[in-house]
This record gives sequence, C-alpha cells and structure tokens, in this order.
Amino acid sequence: MLNLSSIDADAKLLEELGKQQIILLQENVNLINDVMKKNLTGEERKYYQDCLQQVQDYKEAVSKVVDMAAADYNLASTMIKPAVAKFQVLNQNLQGLMDLENKLSRQKYDYAMQSFKTTLILFIALFVTAILLSVLTSAFMTRFLLSTIRKVNEVVGMIAVGDLTQGLGIRAQDEMGQLAQSVDTMRTKVEKAVGKSMTISHNLAESASEQAATLEETSASLNQTATMTKQNATNTKQANQLMAASSKAVDDANGSMKDMTKSMNEIANASMEAQKIVRSIDEIAFQTNLLALNAAVEAARAGEAGAGFAVVAGEVRNLAMRATEAAKGTCGLIEDIISRVNTGESHVKATNEVFQVVNNTSKKVVHLMGSIADASQEQSEGIDQINRAVNEMNTVTQRNASLSEELASAMSMFKTNNGSE
Repeated sequence: MLNLSSIDADAKLLEELGKQQIILLQENVNLINDVMKKNLTGEERKYYQDCLQQVQDYKEAVSKVVDMAAADYNLASTMIKPAVAKFQVLNQNLQGLMDLENKLSRQKYDYAMQSFKTTLILFIALFVTAILLSVLTSAFMTRFLLSTIRKVNEVVGMIAVGDLTQGLGIRAQDEMGQLAQSVDTMRTKVEKAVGKSMTISHNLAESASEQAATLEETSASLNQTATMTKQNATNTKQANQLMAASSKAVDDANGSMKDMTKSMNEIANASMEAQKIVRSIDEIAFQTNLLALNAAVEAARAGEAGAGFAVVAGEVRNLAMRATEAAKGTCGLIEDIISRVNTGESHVKATNEVFQVVNNTSKKVVHLMGSIADASQEQSEGIDQINRAVNEMNTVTQRNASLSEELASAMSMFKTNNGSE
C-alpha cells in the first residue's frame, strides 16, 4: 500500500487495501477471544492475553499508517516503523505460544499412550475373564433357553394350525421370558379377536343372507310395480287419446247444435212471417166478407135486377168465410208451430249450454289425462331407475353374503377356549 502511495495511486484503491488490513486484524482479535473462552491452562491463557493486547496495539499502529498513507507518504513511512516493531514483539509471543502448545501436545500424547497401555492390559484381563464366564454362562443358559424356546415353538406351531387354546405359563423376567410372555399375550389377543370375528362373521353372513332375500323380494315387487306402472301409463295414454277423440266429437256436436239453433231461429222467423201473411189473409177475408155483405144489401135493394149479383155476393161471402176459417186454422197452427219452435229453441239452447259445459269439462279432462299420462310416464321411468338401483344393491348384497360366508368358513379353522371352531 505504501509503494502504491509513493506513486500517487488511486485513493480508492489505497482505501480498499487499508480496509482489508483492518478487517483481517479484527478477525484475528475475534479468533483470539473465541479461543480464550475454552478450557486453557494458566500459562496458555497468559500467552493468549498478551497476544490479544499485542494484536490490538499492532492494529492501532496499522490504522494510523493506513490513515496517513493516503495523505503523506513520507510521514506514513515513518509511522510504519513502530508498527513493525510491535509486529515483531507479537511474532515472538506467538512463537513462544507455539512452543508451549507443542510441549503440551507432547505431554498429552505421552499421557494418552500410558493410559492406552494400561487400558489395553485391563481389557485383555477382562476379556479373558469374560470368555471364561461366557463359556460357563452359555452352557447354563443354553439348556434354559432351549427349554423355553421349545415351549414357545410348540405354542407358535399350534397357533399356526389354528389352535389358540394352549398357553405358555412362563414367568421369567429375562429376554426369553419376555419373549414367551409376548407370545402368550399375542395368543390371548388373537384368541379374543378371532372369537369376536367368528361371531361377527356368522352374524354378518346371516344378516347378509336375510338382506339378500329381502332385496330379492323387494326387487320382485318393484318389477311387478314397474310392470303395472307401465301398463297404467299405457292405459292412461290410450284413455287420453279416447278423451281427445271424445272432446273432438263433443266439439263437432257442439257445432251441430249451433247449426240446429241457427236453423230453429230461421224456422221461428219464417213462421212469424207466415203468421203475418195469414193475418193479412184473414184481414182480406174480413174485408171481402164486409164487401159481400154490402153487395148483398145493394142487390136486395136492386130487386130482381140484382138477383144474380146477390148470388155472386153470397158465393163471395161464403168464400170469404171459408178463407177466414182457413186463416184462423192456419194462424192457430202457425202459432202452435211457433210455440213449439220456441220451446225447441229453448231446449236447443239448454242442450247447447250443456254441450258447452261438457266440451269445457272434456277439455279439462283431456288436459288432466295428459298430465296424468306424463306423470305416469315419469313415475314409470323413476321406478325403472329404482328397480335398477335395487338390482345393483341386490348384486352387491349377494357378493357381500358370499364374502361373509367365505370369511366365516376361513374363521372356522381357529379353535378357541370357548369350544367354538
């Protein structure tokens, strides 16, 4: 850094080099502090404390040189000499610390080798003793363990063939005793589980069989209901068609009644016109009769000269009277016809109103029958879906019943203390 300062190098470069030096020295201070936190001897701690102080002094001297290097090279060169002297003191102290660490390491090595030799001798003696004890113990334990293993093997073999009734009765607290007790505990729990599973499997098989039978009956009933519903839907559809045809016939009859009512009205009007004509004839006959009477009176006044005219007048009078009688008869007959026509018209109107009510009712019935037919069709489709679902449930139930029987058959191979197999 001083060499760069002597040639007026970049100030930023000099500043960066100075920062790196200060950072490295601070890392050494932190390292020494960390080491002093460990378990050290008194002499080691003294060396480290001296080194820490010397590194801090050297850091202060170097900081002054770094600060001065950027400003005055000659003054910085002068200030480097105390820093070098402090570094040499630090280096000597570090060398003494290295010698101390090497000395302590040799002492620890010698102590470790001596301890290793002593430990090796003790280990060989203990190893030989352990071999002798192991041979004696193994001879005893072999006989004991073999008897326990035989019992455990027998019980396990019986469990393998499904016999869960035989216990071990071993109360030892060693590893083999614990193994035997664990096997016996396993046998007891398996026996309870198998007994409960056998009961459940039998009950499940019976329930599944009953459920399968019930579902078969339900399926048969639904099939019958579906058939009847389809038939009802078909019948309802046909009835709807018949009601539609009946409604059309009622519409046609209603139209005929309207035509008949119109014809009756025309007949009544024609009868009234005929009655007017008959009355006109009656009036003409009455006037003719009057004229005949007048003519007879005038012929009587004329004497013999009017005799022929009197005869003619008499005939005219007779004709007038006959016309009057005929007009009266015709008028009465026409009045009777008009009365009958009015009565028929009333009946036709009443019948027309009844037909209108029947027509409206028929239309409502047709609409209702159509709704019933649609509902019956939807009901038939819904019952078909229910029937398919019940058939699927029946298949699943049959399969469950078969699996339950297989489970019951598989569980029957076990033998428990309650005597069930």
